[in-house]
Amino acid sequence: MSSLTAKPEGDYLRVTSDGKDQLYPSVWLRDNCQCEQCFNPSSTSRKLLMKHLDPAIEVSKAEVTNQEEVNVTWSDGHSGAFSAKWLLPRAFGESTRSRRKSWYALPIKLWNATDMKDGIPRYNFDQIIEKQTKPQNGLN
Repeated sequence: MSSLTAKPEGDYLRVTSDGKDQLYPSVWLRDNCQCEQCFNPSSTSRKLLMKHLDPAIEVSKAEVTNQEEVNVTWSDGHSGAFSAKWLLPRAFGESTRSRRKSWYALPIKLWNATDMKDGIPRYNFDQIIEKQTKPQNGLN
């Protein structure tokens, strides 16, 4: 990565990396703040409760440090930092959305009468857990 810039634009933060602009919603950034107060790295879960998230929040200040991190201050006074390595793959552009979708979304498989001719498959939960493997037929 040769150049990284960040500029607040009201409801969005514009991040430019190697000449490519990406817009990140301010509320999404606040919801995904990775600081110790907002995020628990050992459980990879947020600490911020939704009831404390202001949907009208804006980024009031943004600066780039060492071309590797975007430091953000929101209109509520909270500050956080996002590494470029974390932030850029989460961009809202079509190419990154397609890449995430192919990674996280399971293929859709519609069932029909032929698939269910022998009834709905049933499995013993305790046996599956004990063996730590999935059954060979079904549960894909």
